[in-house]
Amino acid sequence: MLAFQWHSPPRYGRMDTMDLKALPELTEVLSANAPALRVMYQAFFQQAPPKWARADTLRGNLAWAIQAKCQGQSPKTLKRKLLLKADKQQGASTSPVQYQPGTCLIREWQGDTYEVTILEKGYLWQGNTYRSLSAISHAITGTRWSGPRFFGLKGTAQNEKTE
Repeated sequence: MLAFQWHSPPRYGRMDTMDLKALPELTEVLSANAPALRVMYQAFFQQAPPKWARADTLRGNLAWAIQAKCQGQSPKTLKRKLLLKADKQQGASTSPVQYQPGTCLIREWQGDTYEVTILEKGYLWQGNTYRSLSAISHAITGTRWSGPRFFGLKGTAQNEKTE
């Protein structure tokens, strides 16, 4: 089954006004052009789609409703269940990853390579011990960074405009 993200601010396809009898087949939704998707959207959600909505967004919302119907649930109920499940999973996985002492973190920034060693308590960089990676990233860049992010332990420091 295809997976799409549901976009449902109050002005966009309210779930409480849906007409499940007007729900098209998935093959129709996937092959429809933008004007046809707007007609399907109007029939199902009982309101005109937003003017800014592109075909892929309309297609995604209609496909989501079809998936919910295939699972025997209303889209509103399924959305609530999935959000609750995601919240529980996210809450369970929020503990940070623990790196072993001796692990060497390497970061290239503005043409220079920086190596930091994780200690039992703190971090070793250029012969000095620091309490946090953020202090080291501040010393390297001169600006306040999240140290774990700067060294690629969290987020995507490599994708940021640092060079």
